[in-house]
Amino acid sequence: MFRTWSADLPADVEVCAVEYPGRGNRLREQPLHRLLPLAEAASRAIAAQAAVPFAVYGHSLGALVAFEAVRCLRRRGAPGPLQLSVSGRRPPHVPDPAPPLHALPEAEFVEAVRRRYDGIPEVVLREPDLMRLMLPAMRADFEVLESYEYTEEAPLDIPVSVFGGEQDPGLPATELAGWERETTGRCTIATWPGNHFFIQSARASFLSALGREAERLAAPAIAGVQA
Repeated sequence: MFRTWSADLPADVEVCAVEYPGRGNRLREQPLHRLLPLAEAASRAIAAQAAVPFAVYGHSLGALVAFEAVRCLRRRGAPGPLQLSVSGRRPPHVPDPAPPLHALPEAEFVEAVRRRYDGIPEVVLREPDLMRLMLPAMRADFEVLESYEYTEEAPLDIPVSVFGGEQDPGLPATELAGWERETTGRCTIATWPGNHFFIQSARASFLSALGREAERLAAPAIAGVQA
């Protein structure tokens, strides 16, 4: 989904999408089932591309992965991002009140995911073989999320942008402000019309805002590199 974002972002903003084990070109790999190993792996991939100014963005579960990946970079003393942007996720210190799903029988699991997120395309639901191919990674994602345990660390010293869908049934917009405690820098909060996947339904306006933010952040850093 994120690879196609480049077409709607400024020409000088490059999208480097992180692909998890068990997905896409890594479909034959075993998915990871805990968040910290996933964040560690993501942080190593990010560090390998960190020769230019960069920002980190994650949606839903990816918001937690992005947050913990940035903390991993800091613990290793590696170059960090200019900004962390997250969407569709309550603050990491706030437990998810929803009951766990990852161990449910197949039919119950699929139905529960559909009710909670409306995130399984109809074309997938109509193809049992395709659904079975996707299920291990989907279950792993929910296990990663549902087994996550937040640990206290010093707040980040970079700006944090937080985005949410105004009609997201599982995330009231009032909860987004809790991300403020994770940074000593500026924390901005914005919402868009749409449910949990507003980044698709409101894609054009969302990416326009994200692009403007990226250019604003990068300008002074790029000027410093050129100097």
